[in-house]
Amino acid sequence: MNENLELLQADPFFAVYDGDGDDDSNTDDSNIDDSNTDDSNTGDKTFTQDDVNRIMAKEKAETKRATQKRITELEGFRSSSKLSDAELKNLNGQIDTMQKEIETKEEQSRRERETTAKKHTREMSSITDERDGWKHKYTDSIVQRSLTDAALSNNAFNPDQVVAILRPNTEVVAELDKDGKETGRYKAQVTFNTRDDKDEAVTIVDDPTKIVKRMLDEERYMNLFKSDKTSGLNLKTTTTRKNKGVPTDTTAYIKQRNEGRKNRTRH
Repeated sequence: MNENLELLQADPFFAVYDGDGDDDSNTDDSNIDDSNTDDSNTGDKTFTQDDVNRIMAKEKAETKRATQKRITELEGFRSSSKLSDAELKNLNGQIDTMQKEIETKEEQSRRERETTAKKHTREMSSITDERDGWKHKYTDSIVQRSLTDAALSNNAFNPDQVVAILRPNTEVVAELDKDGKETGRYKAQVTFNTRDDKDEAVTIVDDPTKIVKRMLDEERYMNLFKSDKTSGLNLKTTTTRKNKGVPTDTTAYIKQRNEGRKNRTRH
């Protein structure tokens, strides 16, 4: 054990009271001369109950100050020293015992309430952390699975890229029935910034599958998906507008180009 801790834990004093520790074996009645004993001349002081109470109160106050000083020293040592688990447990136990010795019943009751309240707070915090941890895992699995499934169903080259784009704006909400009542199930919901048919900025909120289909119709996301003749929501895309009227078949393209040359020659 730490030497400094042993020194601090050693009892530095003993409370001694009149009459404590008397040894009858050292008392020899033969040595007492009754003839010299005169109650009127002994000068013995008679203590009243108030005197005794004051003496006891003074001794109690001195004992409390000395004990409180030791508690302060032990607490300072505890915060500034590296102790093993066993040493720390032993030290905490001694501090607790000393505090109980100098506390009144009211102070003990208050400290016990505070200790119980702190313990309850720690337990509730632990329960809350555990609950929030499971909640996070549950919602995270719903988001991950929903976005990944939506990306795969729309032929994404790398589903993780689509997930990374949509995940920050995805939340888990309660699923509602046709009457607007909660079904007890939960689903992912994505908030997505896009442009409408009038090329105006809009924000839409929908399920992952529909949002990913919307991405298929935006030129900025087309490189994320395998090409398809039909766009996700059958909407006109920037690429479609740019290539309007251009044949995708090579033979037809050559034929159209030759016809264009003939038309220019005629003019």
